[in-house]
Amino acid sequence: MAAMSDDLRQRLERLRRLGVQRGTAHLRPPEPRAREEPAPALSTGPYPVENLVPGRVVETPSGVCYVAEETHLIGEARGHRALAECLAHPAETVTRLDRDPALASFDFRRAAFVDTETTGLEGGTGNYPFLVGIGTFEGDTFIVRQYFMRNPAEEAAVLHLVTEQLDGRRSLVTFNGRAFDLPLLATRFALARQRPPFAGAPHLDLLPPSRRLWRERLPSRSLGDLEKDILGHWRTQADIPGWLIPQIYITYVHTGDGRELARVFYHNAEDILSMVTLAAHLCDSFAGPPDRLHASEAASLGRWYEERGQWAEAEAAYRRALAGNVPDALRRQTFLRLSLLLKHQERREEARALWETWITSLPSDDLTPYVELAKHYEWRDTDLNAARTWTQWALHTARAWPPSPTRMLALAELEHRLERLERKLKREE
Repeated sequence: MAAMSDDLRQRLERLRRLGVQRGTAHLRPPEPRAREEPAPALSTGPYPVENLVPGRVVETPSGVCYVAEETHLIGEARGHRALAECLAHPAETVTRLDRDPALASFDFRRAAFVDTETTGLEGGTGNYPFLVGIGTFEGDTFIVRQYFMRNPAEEAAVLHLVTEQLDGRRSLVTFNGRAFDLPLLATRFALARQRPPFAGAPHLDLLPPSRRLWRERLPSRSLGDLEKDILGHWRTQADIPGWLIPQIYITYVHTGDGRELARVFYHNAEDILSMVTLAAHLCDSFAGPPDRLHASEAASLGRWYEERGQWAEAEAAYRRALAGNVPDALRRQTFLRLSLLLKHQERREEARALWETWITSLPSDDLTPYVELAKHYEWRDTDLNAARTWTQWALHTARAWPPSPTRMLALAELEHRLERLERKLKREE
């Protein structure tokens, strides 16, 4: 090998002075890297529900869940009514709201008012009731307890506490619970291989009687609208629309951000409290004299009584409706139902007077009162001239209708009736 040049020797000497060493014997093995901690779970974010909603974590044999509780004096007013007012109504009054014979043993003081908030607005096994609110009368207070599962693993604890809470409660009150809340809870209990604690209990669902009573008066019979329009109660800005609630919970589970959950708890508690005063209002409406009702409510209630065969109550309600201010369409319907009710009871003179009042008090293209009067005078009073006159008025009314198959059929029937009356009158000459 050729001798090392002076230039190379000088460069190597400079590198040695700088600390550069040849080979790898002097190198130390690398220090082991510290084990990285796993990222925190998404459900443990910076806004846990425990810091946002007053309550406590409750341990059960089936695990833990979060429970919020609020107490109200039964004399507390919500709008026009106090919570205690429904306690004055016995089971006999409650049976007027629903035909279920099980309600004969209903007791508001031993009832549980139940409302759920869920992960979806449809049914199915994938829909969870993540918040179950139960309100009960206890002495001179009304207590709302809300059982919340912070994640799906806490469902078993929620079901356990719901079972405990309903133990000894003989009756249930819901708003649309027959179609939604109770079937959903029953599904969750079935999947947990448990018998629903409310199975067989008398159940008063307030939505059907609300629809019956206010279908003519109000465009919407949602609980929130009934609060404002009927009960005179307005929620604060803390409330939230029900359709937003599933997404709020899903966001909470995935991010741990529970800042909107306080509004969900508020919404649920408000629903329960409003069911109490709504129950009182419905009982008063169905059991009290109809003259205290709005005219359109009386018309709706009259139809309910008629369908149940309670003719005296139906008549009183219909007469209250006709004495009040109702839209023409509802007035016509009420004249019709009341007059046919009287006719069915063989109170034909009263029915005749009502048909005449119908014609003179309400502009209408309805043929019913004219035809009924024609039949009355032909077959009951045997006054063929009066029968002919009312038939001619019916024809005059039908001819003003726009062309249609219905008009053609009506004219044919009336002309046939008029021809028969004319023949009878000729035979009497």
